Amino acid sequence: MDRMDKNEFRELCIRKLPRFLGDIKERNIYIYGAGVGGSIVRELLEERNLRIAGFIDRKAGEKFPSYLGYKVVTPDNVCPDKDYIIISLMSFQIEIIRLCMEKGYKQRDFFCLYENEYYDKEDHIYKGCLVGKYTYGYEGLLAEFPIAESIGRFCSINPTARIVANHPKSFVMTSNFLYGLGGIDWFRLDETEKIVSQYLKRENAHGILYTPAGNRTVIIGNDVWIGENVIVMPGIHIGDGAIIGAGAVVTHDVEDYEIVGGVPARHISYRFPREDIELFKEIKWWDWDVEKILENLKLFFEPKTFLEKYRVTHE
Repeated sequence: MDRMDKNEFRELCIRKLPRFLGDIKERNIYIYGAGVGGSIVRELLEERNLRIAGFIDRKAGEKFPSYLGYKVVTPDNVCPDKDYIIISLMSFQIEIIRLCMEKGYKQRDFFCLYENEYYDKEDHIYKGCLVGKYTYGYEGLLAEFPIAESIGRFCSINPTARIVANHPKSFVMTSNFLYGLGGIDWFRLDETEKIVSQYLKRENAHGILYTPAGNRTVIIGNDVWIGENVIVMPGIHIGDGAIIGAGAVVTHDVEDYEIVGGVPARHISYRFPREDIELFKEIKWWDWDVEKILENLKLFFEPKTFLEKYRVTHE
């Protein structure tokens, strides 16, 4: 997950400190993470006259006995009865949370300052593309050719996946030397751009920085999982609930809840029976607010029970 810069993390800490200070009570305070984030948390706690017992780091030992004048211990040296943990890492690492929970730590025994910060909690625009809430990995997908029109909600996109663009087939050369302007001498820029713009307009291009005709926009539905090193070609429509297997090259549209893979990507199966897929499309749970999802959380692990409940609602 993306890492925050120091100023962003400091503002985050100031905003979230009041949420857990009351849970510490008489316990020792340990800061998980002997690094930049830990130094920021230490400073803010000291400003509030809160005594810190030390830092936690899996690298603690003879070569790393102290940090900022405080002792550094391993996770094995703390317990929830007497030690409160503040996770100060400037990126989300679920294995740290699981490690604490395995040691018996409950919700009010520790706090992760970065919790949920790696999710966009509202729909937003990124590089001209409408991206749905709780979708991640889209930055990599749109890094080189942001010709997507929309990406739905709750999508899981591996950061190595990419949308790529086609080069022209109808010109004398396929190189982007003709339209990318990168190889043009600066003093020829104005006259060259005039010619290029004229032909790109004729070819219905999306812009001078992208390749010409044939690069229609990509549309990705909700709850789509795109695996590692997937390549999505221009003009593709990926339906709701679809899964694109690692390494696939998607050259044709993908249906709702279809699983595809290979080069080029081919149909493997559907996630659910057809009648269930139609009901999921009617329910559109991705349009629910988060509170409703959490109220029905158990049902999300049991698709049959989920559909039985909402089938009655829709009849």
